[in-house]
Amino acid sequence: MDVAIFGAGIAGLMSAITLQREATACHIYERRGKSQQMGMGFILVPGGIEQLRRFGVDVAGVPTCHYYCRNEAGEVLYEETMPAGLAVCDALT
Repeated sequence: MDVAIFGAGIAGLMSAITLQREATACHIYERRGKSQQMGMGFILVPGGIEQLRRFGVDVAGVPTCHYYCRNEAGEVLYEETMPAGLAVCDALT
């Protein structure tokens, strides 16, 4: 049986991991526009990182300590330090 998973977020990723452990073939499909063809990513809070590691997922990423909201020209419209306990930079060190 082949399974198609639409959406490569945490739920899609964990579904694929579970299915592969059961020896079920699966394919993950993610809808992306032309501007997003360079790759994708998402922010994981420390608890999410730890849970993925418990399932054997090698979590690699870039620490995120600040949030920047930018316009299409790349100008920073708003900046904020990540709240205590949610700073991914603390979980990856």
